[in-house]
Amino acid sequence: MSDDSHNEELARPQDTVLLEKRPRARLQERVQQVGPIWVEVVGGPMDGLRRHVLGDLLTLGRAEDNTLVLSLDPMVSGHHARIVREEGVAYVEDLESRNGTFVGDEKIQERARIDPGTIFTVGTTSLEFMPR
Repeated sequence: MSDDSHNEELARPQDTVLLEKRPRARLQERVQQVGPIWVEVVGGPMDGLRRHVLGDLLTLGRAEDNTLVLSLDPMVSGHHARIVREEGVAYVEDLESRNGTFVGDEKIQERARIDPGTIFTVGTTSLEFMPR
């Protein structure tokens, strides 16, 4: 077999070489499948405020570095709680806040699963989990 015939085999236009997906493309694909995390304040001093995040983590508290800053509620800790999504399932986690995090009327110890429409409370602020 000559070098020319070998080069012709490699350069046949009818053959398509499949490239492995890049990690970033897979991440964007997964985010599109589950959608962003949406939270809306449905009670308390910041009623009507909404936030969303395209990733798997949304943080709540009075500190400015949170995704959702609840600065008008003095009962909310600086880093009060967070919503995390693991394998498409969302959880609210209390971050050792002073006044706790409640799902319905129950104070959560560490984390609780939340589904679309779940209302949870931090300080005097009630929020609805609304993934879209």
